[in-house]
Amino acid sequence: MLTVAVLISGTGSNLRALLDAASAPGFPARIVVVGADRDAEGFAHSEEYGIPAFLVPWSSFASREAWGDELLRQLDVWEPDL
Repeated sequence: MLTVAVLISGTGSNLRALLDAASAPGFPARIVVVGADRDAEGFAHSEEYGIPAFLVPWSSFASREAWGDELLRQLDVWEPDL
């Protein structure tokens, strides 16, 4: 089964659609983590489904490269396929 990390930026409407689809029998993927660069309403969906979530605020880093490195480090913890 394919493991997936989902990055959100707002209400999480796309995340909600993915979570609903992934809960169907036979769906070929499992969402393993949800992340964002700011506090987002969409985290409520991950909480509802018991999916771990992380926040990497862009404003906490001196450069986009440093932020991206931390984002990748957070994602690597979960070893998603996609």
